[in-house]
Amino acid sequence: MRRARAGATLVWVVLVGCPGTEESGQESGAVPLEPPVADAGESVAVEVGVPVELDGSASVGAQLEWNLGDGSTLPGAVVTHTYSSPGNYTASLVATGEDGTWRSDSVRVTVFEPAAAVVPVRSGSMALDRARGELWAVTPEAGAVTVVSLDGSVLAELEACEGARNVALGASSAFVSCEDADELAVFSLTSHALERRVALPVGSRPHGVVARGLTAWVGLGGTGEVATVSGEAVQVAAIGADPRALALGDTLWASRWRAGDGAGELYRLDGAGVALEDAPGPDSDTSNRGVATLLEALTLSPSGTLAVVGGVHANMDAGLFRDGTRLAHDTATRGMVRVVDVSTGEERLQVPLDDLDQAYAVAFDPLGTSFWALHPGARHLSQLDAYTGDTLRGFETGLVHATDVAVSDDGSVLYVHGWLDRVLVAFDVSSRTAPPSELWRADLLLEEPLSAEVLRGKKVFFDAYDTRMSQDAYLHCGSCHPDSRQDGRVWDFTQRGEGLRNTISLQGRSGTGHGRVHWTGNFDEIQDFENDIRGGQGGTGFLSDDTFARTQHPLGDPKAGISPELDALAAYVESLGTTPVSPHPESTLGAASFLAAGCADCHPAPLYTDSSLDSPVRHDVGTIGDGSGQRLGDPLDGFDTPTLLGSWATAPYLHDGSAPTLEAAIEAHAPGLPSSEVDLIADFVRSL
Repeated sequence: MRRARAGATLVWVVLVGCPGTEESGQESGAVPLEPPVADAGESVAVEVGVPVELDGSASVGAQLEWNLGDGSTLPGAVVTHTYSSPGNYTASLVATGEDGTWRSDSVRVTVFEPAAAVVPVRSGSMALDRARGELWAVTPEAGAVTVVSLDGSVLAELEACEGARNVALGASSAFVSCEDADELAVFSLTSHALERRVALPVGSRPHGVVARGLTAWVGLGGTGEVATVSGEAVQVAAIGADPRALALGDTLWASRWRAGDGAGELYRLDGAGVALEDAPGPDSDTSNRGVATLLEALTLSPSGTLAVVGGVHANMDAGLFRDGTRLAHDTATRGMVRVVDVSTGEERLQVPLDDLDQAYAVAFDPLGTSFWALHPGARHLSQLDAYTGDTLRGFETGLVHATDVAVSDDGSVLYVHGWLDRVLVAFDVSSRTAPPSELWRADLLLEEPLSAEVLRGKKVFFDAYDTRMSQDAYLHCGSCHPDSRQDGRVWDFTQRGEGLRNTISLQGRSGTGHGRVHWTGNFDEIQDFENDIRGGQGGTGFLSDDTFARTQHPLGDPKAGISPELDALAAYVESLGTTPVSPHPESTLGAASFLAAGCADCHPAPLYTDSSLDSPVRHDVGTIGDGSGQRLGDPLDGFDTPTLLGSWATAPYLHDGSAPTLEAAIEAHAPGLPSSEVDLIADFVRSL
């Protein structure tokens, strides 16, 4: 270094790296200060309450300190710590060097609860036979169950029954629920041969099924019961309205599929269930108010301590009539999961999911600290932390309306049932940093039961991923018409020029087979749903903007024959010509009262409606109220006559859902009719 002359500005010149100079404040010839190295080692998994060693011995530093992720800290390279609560923790090691700088590295610590003595099981459209290395998957339209090995080889395609919906595996048998046939089909796990068919009550509509040992439990959606099947013996017990998904741990749990007029519910066969609190919101692009409903998914953690239910939050508070706010595509309904403490019945987590539709199936990882949620309309799988609800990762499946997911024993492979693509797909998810890759894909059907046009339309109906159908993947036609039925909700459609509108089931109506659609008969072709797609669902639509401008009025120029997608959608909806069989007996006295009261004037057999496409008719039966709104933006003059077929399963009733029961609906039509006659008429209608 050189010093400046007297009177000059003082300047220091540092010659870096030259012999005999100072470097970073060190004296000439001093040993350089060692920089830090942080290496937290490998991720670890440990049972809760068991000490775990965290090995950072490859680290270098004058000071080493661990932050264990649960509020605890410990000094040193190698430490031992005991976690008191299960969860997914990030343990960070900070190394401070002699030179004063620091580095950090982290490791994942998975703290799990011990597995239950008897592993819980759940219902689903697919079941994994871990002992034999096989997957069983049902295809409802084909009435088939297909067996696939874990290398993707198809082993058997078996004729099961009409409306096969779920499959469960016991000790030696596979049990397939047959919703349309009201029976249980039982197959051998070893030979794949049909062993027997077990008849269930007429109109009971068996759906969710679980099995343990030689016994199966079947949820009867049509009658609100559970059937316990052991051999040929069948015992039936009430559990609650609309049971759907089942999970079996120490006791049997069931989800109430559609929430009814109260909160979402979980049932227990051995006692009181759980009422799920409504989501508080606020309404935004990431959350919404709403009731927990369409509870299609239910599973228990491997320890049996947590129950996870998946469905949607349906916003019954928003709307121009209800609270003056507009119902938007991202505030009407969105996918959600709830986590419930099994021992207390208390909700631990309420998790709204952004840009995703209904959580349709849920499967835990092997240790039970996270689970995978399947969103069929969004073509997406999400992995969530079971204790925080945080999304750990997610990926697109590429499958249109997949219905189930299973996890391999080591958690590295996901098996996904692609219902409408008629495939099983295995995804490698072993890496947390690299995107999942497809390992294999197996075709489930040798012969497709639907026409190409109807299958295409069914895919359009249930697909929210396509931005033409929906903005942000929240909504598709099946969001309000699950299983092509009705969601049991009354929506505020005031902003659409209508009013409070009770969702109508599509089953048995054959599209426009009963006349114009909607309560006010404001659409005369199924292709008119382009209006709802562009409006309430936020989609860009299947027509060009110019064509839509020309055909926008739903009773004006036709939209049919312009869009292949809309025509296919119409073909699918028109294929829905069958009404579910009623579990209620015929009533001769009720039929006589029905005729005597003049009900058949507007509800004549065999369709039990006087409306048709060629001769549309609307009636004012005295039920128009403040929230009834308009028709196509004009004054409301009445309602299209709804069919009574299948009405036993479509509560609530009337256009605004103001009648919770058939009796209440009849009284609204005929005030002053003796209650004895009302009861008889209701019995008859319930049997249709």
